[in-house]
Formats: sequence, C-alpha cells, structure tokens
Amino acid sequence: MAKSNVAFVLLHQAGDSRAYALELLAQVRDTALQDRFSRTAIPMVDTVVAQDLALQGDLDGAIALARAVVEEEINSGGLIFVPTATNVLVEALLLRGTDRDVQEAHSAIDRMAAVQIEPGMVVYDVWTLKLRTQLAHAQGNGATYTQYRDRYRKMATDLGFEGHMAWSEAMD
Repeated sequence: MAKSNVAFVLLHQAGDSRAYALELLAQVRDTALQDRFSRTAIPMVDTVVAQDLALQGDLDGAIALARAVVEEEINSGGLIFVPTATNVLVEALLLRGTDRDVQEAHSAIDRMAAVQIEPGMVVYDVWTLKLRTQLAHAQGNGATYTQYRDRYRKMATDLGFEGHMAWSEAMD
C-alpha cells in the first residue's frame, strides 16, 4: 500500500520521478499477481499506467490497456475501477480522434452507464456526465455540450466533488 501511495504522489509531482513511480506500481502489480496483496491493485495500477501512457503521447498503448481494464472489470463484476478506466479510455480515444474512435468512445460511455450498481452510487453518474460532455464537445454538438456541461457542473458542485468541480469549470 505504501508503495502505491508513494507512486501516486510521485506521478502527480513535477520532476523526474516518473520512472521510479512506474517501477513502484509494477512492483505493486506483481505482488498482487502473486496473491500477496489485494488483486484490486491490478486494475488500479493498470488504469494509472494507461493514463500515464496517454499523457506521454502513447495513445495506442493507453487505449489498449484501458480497454482491457474496462473489459475485465465489467466481465468479472469488479466495478470499482470501471468509471476511471472508462475515463482514460474515452479521453484517449477522443484525443486520437478518428471517426471509429469517437464511436468507440460513445459505446464505452453507454456501456459504463448500463452497469448495474447499487442505488445511490453517484460516482457512475458524475463520470457519465463528464464523459458525455467531452463526447458532445468532440462531436461539435454545441447545444448538447452546453446542456451536459451545465448538468455536470451542477452535479459536481452539489456533491462537493472537488476534482469534478475543477474539471467542469475548465470546460468552456
């Protein structure tokens, strides 16, 4: 747990600690694969690594890894990381930006929104609004974009989700 926490902090800091952080995450993942740590670390690490790949410009690698996490999590019923992995997948697809990518992004959002979760689990709702907003923007659908953006801002604010509040405010 300590290694993963240190890695997350290092990945969010400026500097040259990225390689070390990714090595720590690889160690955490290996430990989980050996059943010496919670297996929930595997999709968590893979999602973070996929996001890092996208930030480094490896959209193909990010998409492949995020797609695999989403698929595995949904098929195995491990639903904790579906929203964040779907976020990484959709954002990378929209960055790559082919017509096929935009269609896959739409399908990924719909698939996440269709996941059966406990009533009142708003995490899925807020991520779905964020991603639908980004998709509408990518498709150039101004009216739909504005509607989703405003709903996303309101939900993020009502829930007090500071990260989502910041993301929604950055949307023009």
